[in-house]
Amino acid sequence: MSHLLRIIFYMVRFQSKEQNQWIQFKAIGYQFPGENDSYFDDNWLNFEIEIRMEEQIYMKKVPFLLTWECLEFSKWFLSFPTLPVGSQIFNLENTCYFYKLDEHSNQTKENLRIELDRSLLPDLRFFDSCQMILDFHISNADCLKISDGFQQIVNQYPIRSSN
Repeated sequence: MSHLLRIIFYMVRFQSKEQNQWIQFKAIGYQFPGENDSYFDDNWLNFEIEIRMEEQIYMKKVPFLLTWECLEFSKWFLSFPTLPVGSQIFNLENTCYFYKLDEHSNQTKENLRIELDRSLLPDLRFFDSCQMILDFHISNADCLKISDGFQQIVNQYPIRSSN
């Protein structure tokens, strides 16, 4: 009798076919699965961050977001179509920023910029700068999928409270 192990990861992916690049944030569990005395430690999530640029794929596993940040990101992307240009959201550690761009100010119609701090970048010898900037065009339908992706992460890894 064989047993199949089914592993489900909850992720959010941004893709640009025109620039042949993508980035995905895959939640892989709580950083500290057991109970802790700290509200923050109880809610840190480990992520696998995977980036494709110029035919190369880079990956890094890192504690990245708190559970409630995923909820805030979900809300932000749900309202993205109506946000003013220049709106931004970032994580507690200031290592990942999302910016709304003016899609009419560039030829390729990018309307979302993601900035990653060097600490989130895989294998630093491939990256000369202290940050990576990726631009994408996301549609209203994409915003719903992205919002749902962050919400699914929260559903899988709910906010835990310290006792």
